[in-house]
Amino acid sequence: MWLEIIESKYGGWRRLSEQRDNNTKISLWWKDLKEIRKFEEWGGMFKDCFNWEVGDGINILFWTDNWVGSGALKDRILRLYSLSVDKDEQLFNCGDWVDEVWVWNFPWRKDLFD
Repeated sequence: MWLEIIESKYGGWRRLSEQRDNNTKISLWWKDLKEIRKFEEWGGMFKDCFNWEVGDGINILFWTDNWVGSGALKDRILRLYSLSVDKDEQLFNCGDWVDEVWVWNFPWRKDLFD
């Protein structure tokens, strides 16, 4: 229930860094979270306490969110990230179910296998 309240009021964890500090509608608690996130040591520890739940993939950004558990894919496979056409694509849009098997589908700037 807590997660649903935070997401409906503030737009979720991702929006934490997008909101301006001078927004008077932000609660004191949310402002404190923004301050924690600014400090690399504390922000990193705080962020490491959370895990993404993939679910249907609508709320997960394929390249930039840490949804595989060992860092963002853009940092782990930089060459493929640089070739990706959709750098801000949601996981949900990166493939389809075909005969009960997930089939990845990525648009690249050039052919990967000539």
